[in-house]
Amino acid sequence: MTFFIPRDYATLFLDGATIVSMISIMLMSSEARKRGRGDDRCFFGLLVLTCILAARDALGYLFEEKSVPGSRVLCTCGMTVYFLCFILIGIVWAHYCRIRFKDRGISAGNFLRPEYLPGAVMLALIVINIFTGWIFSYDENVFYHRGVLYLLVYLVMAVYVVAGFAHLVRYRSKHSGRAVIPVWLYALPIVCGSVFTFAIPGSASFGPVGVGLSIAFTHIGTINEMLELSYKKSRKTSL
Repeated sequence: MTFFIPRDYATLFLDGATIVSMISIMLMSSEARKRGRGDDRCFFGLLVLTCILAARDALGYLFEEKSVPGSRVLCTCGMTVYFLCFILIGIVWAHYCRIRFKDRGISAGNFLRPEYLPGAVMLALIVINIFTGWIFSYDENVFYHRGVLYLLVYLVMAVYVVAGFAHLVRYRSKHSGRAVIPVWLYALPIVCGSVFTFAIPGSASFGPVGVGLSIAFTHIGTINEMLELSYKKSRKTSL
């Protein structure tokens, strides 16, 4: 299935736009990153992981279904990196939302928490998949095939998206802050991108661009939170 233009070109365009957007946000958030807070480091990690995700996605379409020596190995390794980044983004996203909207970025947090165990197990399964094909595999003609545990990757990702979303909603309910964009838009692009990619395997890949849009919305929202808090503090000081 194509969307007006061939799948390969559409994917390359979407992935390229995602990388450019993430690099732009890196440059815009460089001053905040110098503070050394845990939430700023997590956010930078999200940007880097999304760039890797998009770059691997674009390169994958250049090698898939092409009988070039070594292309099967390259595609298998590349897709492994893709799924590893996909799950890591979910874990870091939930971790970022927890320390950004709950701990206010003061604490670097702790990844050794029970809620991150499913993600750690999923990361191990993705690595083991290289030898088992439980999640995905490539045949001799470098055609991609989904394995019996393929859906599990998206379920684990969904758990961490919902966890991050819960922290956002809890923070909003406590502080009732005004939002530049509705809070549900933080998670909507990443959900839609994953659903489209999973449900329409012959389409252009929407996973990386969905992740990128969610991160961009998060960037806009957190800037708004900072401005609002500064405004409230200045009001109290003037009174």
